[in-house]
Amino acid sequence: MEKRLDTGRWDASPGALNSRAKAADPASEPRYLPYRPTVYPRPYDLAHPGDARP
Repeated sequence: MEKRLDTGRWDASPGALNSRAKAADPASEPRYLPYRPTVYPRPYDLAHPGDARP
């Protein structure tokens, strides 16, 4: 929280989170992994072609 207040930004990358977790508990294993959600299975533009963006 202090770093967030000092910098004005959250660093929520897996590397930063694992580093902070390791500092809090040196015996812990890395537990944060990169995650990228998949594409939404039915985009709105395809469901309603008449409402397509300009």
